[in-house]
Amino acid sequence: MNERSSTTPAAGVDADLLPLVELWGLEPGFWPADGGAFRTAGREALLAALRTLGALDEGDDLDEAARRRQAELTARILDPVTVVRADVDDSVLLRAPAEWRDVSLQAHLEAEDGSADREWASPLTPETWTSPSPTAPGWPARDGLPGPLARLPLPHPLTPGYWTLRVRGAGRSVTSRVIATPGSAWTPSPPRRGWGAFLPLHALRTERSRGTGDFSDLERLLDWLGGLGAEWLGTLPLFPVFLDQPYDPSPYAPVSRRMWSELFIDPARAPELDRSADACALLSNATFRAEAARVREVGDVDYRSSAALVRRALEPLSSTFFADAPHAEARLAALGPDRATVERYARFRGQRDADADRSDMGTATRYHLYAQVLAREQIDQLTRREGTFTGLYLDLPLGTHPDGFDRAEDPELYAPATSVGAPPDPFFDQGQNWGFPPMDPHRLRERGHRPWADAFAHLARAARAVRIDHVMGLHRLFWIPADVSATDGVYVRYPAHELHAVLAVESHRAGIEVVGEDLGTVPDEVRAALDAGSVRRMYVVPFHLERDWTDPAPADGPPPPLEPVPPGAVASLGTHDMAPFAAWWSERVRARTGDATPPSPEQLEDVRQRLLDALAESPARMVLIDLEDLWLEHRPQNVPGTASDANWRRKAARSLDEIRASTTLVDSLVRIDRIRRAAEEPRPT
Repeated sequence: MNERSSTTPAAGVDADLLPLVELWGLEPGFWPADGGAFRTAGREALLAALRTLGALDEGDDLDEAARRRQAELTARILDPVTVVRADVDDSVLLRAPAEWRDVSLQAHLEAEDGSADREWASPLTPETWTSPSPTAPGWPARDGLPGPLARLPLPHPLTPGYWTLRVRGAGRSVTSRVIATPGSAWTPSPPRRGWGAFLPLHALRTERSRGTGDFSDLERLLDWLGGLGAEWLGTLPLFPVFLDQPYDPSPYAPVSRRMWSELFIDPARAPELDRSADACALLSNATFRAEAARVREVGDVDYRSSAALVRRALEPLSSTFFADAPHAEARLAALGPDRATVERYARFRGQRDADADRSDMGTATRYHLYAQVLAREQIDQLTRREGTFTGLYLDLPLGTHPDGFDRAEDPELYAPATSVGAPPDPFFDQGQNWGFPPMDPHRLRERGHRPWADAFAHLARAARAVRIDHVMGLHRLFWIPADVSATDGVYVRYPAHELHAVLAVESHRAGIEVVGEDLGTVPDEVRAALDAGSVRRMYVVPFHLERDWTDPAPADGPPPPLEPVPPGAVASLGTHDMAPFAAWWSERVRARTGDATPPSPEQLEDVRQRLLDALAESPARMVLIDLEDLWLEHRPQNVPGTASDANWRRKAARSLDEIRASTTLVDSLVRIDRIRRAAEEPRPT
């Protein structure tokens, strides 16, 4: 669903409120996804959002609050973040106060590693004055206010990355984090047309699993797909989630976006296993093996039992790890600059365990620290093997659990008493409340966007490609203040230009592609920014059927024609938030014909293959195939907007061995590989 633009009429907002709304980056309303009339945000919702942002307190005079904000922005010489084009731009814009016009400024540029690059003096002569630049798209920056801007020459164009700029003059000193962006995300050269597969790791079944797949199982699946020519393997987020109290197995409500889930560790590959008699005895214990068999055979994932089994196996290994202090220190040192954060995370989890009387805090902290070391090692082994053509396609969720580590680590970064969600649309007429807090865009800027960069970089070290969940969130988010329904939330704008710059820097550093999940209500400028920044768009078949839904479509008829696939897109039959292909097509036929008789498996397979062939022949960068569609799975992995116990728990109907042994399934993948290869340049060998 496209929205005309996020540029919104302000006529419906009370005149006394409008200046604050504009100065703090709130949108006065939105165009609904059904194409209806512009929907103006309610006064109380706007006031609640303004209070959350710190724009005013109860009883504040609105005019005075607006004057205060405008004075604050006008007095800002440098923004907290400045974006320049790496290796091109040789100056930065600043807002010069009158006393700086004829003063020689002292400037200092510091590289990301803390080394001083240059110090220099620069006068702001009349030739350097320039007219005010337009406001950065969708963001109420100082550049949108009247006043003189000046250009501060840099000693040289900056290489890609992050820099700290300090400027002093006439008794004042200001600092900005400078993002030197390559201008767009990394893309392979020459362009490729590949294919990949998708399967949640929790759903992957093997003869050795403990109720879910693990990193060793994922490696086996990667190797098999690589042998067939796949370039990507997509799965759900691999971050830690709460599996005790609170209990929330959703991979989109992680405890942290900077850690890995211990649930997927394979204890049998721990380096200290041979030195841990207790762990060896446990793994061969009949009772332990029987419990592993039980959770392996139950219909849906029993997260609590699976997590308990993994922890029982890892605890004696943790004791062995820390008993050899020099060995432990060497492996902890391998965490590099992330070590301090991982240690704080371990203390956070250890304190929660101790508070719940599950463990001594010291023991629990060491356990969580060891689990992160081992998880990172196994992820690295999985993704950094020589000669590996197939890589992981991983999701970066929009938010984190409200009780999680990321929020506890920096609570002021998150908007209090506010949730992220979505306004009403044709699928959810009451809107959606996703239950996690948004980052405050102004405080995110004050931190130089480091939390955003850190989360992306964590995934980038393990991925071949990263998908940004709800990529519209780089531009704006739908805030739902406490005591306000999801039908009455408010859109808050984010500094998209700066967040896209971070994406470009981190993407090039890791040499990975970036995909934006641009489904739902998408302003035009979002897709324009994705295209300009080489961020892959998504093309999902149910959103792109040309034929009207009311036309007849017999069960054995050909699929309707598709809208053209944009070059470079990631194309698929569905997503993890949608009904699988077989269920979607069967319901579509029933709704359009009134025939309660479902299509036969042969009919479904024929339509599925026709659609996949069409995607494979398209100019899409990647065709992503949900493996479950190849055996006509009807049950979804998740039903958005519900709190069903079935969400995120369903195991695949076929085990990994059964998948690999299926001639029909293999033939389908080989067919797609052949079509894709015929349409692209020669691949690297």
